[in-house]
Amino acid sequence: PRGAAGIWVGSGTNNYFFNNTITGSNETCDVYGVLLKYASNNIFNFTEIRNLRSTSNVYAFYSDENSISNSIYNMTLASYPTTISFIYGNGIALKGVLEEEIQSNGELLHIGKFINVTGVTVGSWINVTIHYTEQEIWMVNESSMKLYRYNETSGEWENVTFILNETHNYIKANLTEFS
Repeated sequence: PRGAAGIWVGSGTNNYFFNNTITGSNETCDVYGVLLKYASNNIFNFTEIRNLRSTSNVYAFYSDENSISNSIYNMTLASYPTTISFIYGNGIALKGVLEEEIQSNGELLHIGKFINVTGVTVGSWINVTIHYTEQEIWMVNESSMKLYRYNETSGEWENVTFILNETHNYIKANLTEFS
């Protein structure tokens, strides 16, 4: 991919990125908050990515299929915000979801945690942890929370197998299917 990036790691290994904020790009080319190409064994911890704009593609995080064993902890995407941690394989692309892009389902009550995950290859996968606070879920019974993925083909929200940790306030899932 070509374009502008807040953090671009090309052929870099064993780097540690801590407490970074990437914000406010308004470009005509592709824009990446974090872009990894042939990058391995890197750690990102407490990274905030918001207000990226472009007339082309915008990704908060993009990793090519040649980047392996990278770990991301407490990455906050979008302005509403959604904080996630994840590991992945075979390339992955993430971006925040704008409020107007959220596909409504009158039966589901959401807590405002949305991410758009795209596989870079047919073998892409992501093990993602979505963090939340007690204040963000005040209107729901925590033990009844579920995780869904939006299927663009069918136009339906589909259940995802997940682990809910009420003690540490996160929901975790391994995803291998992307819309």
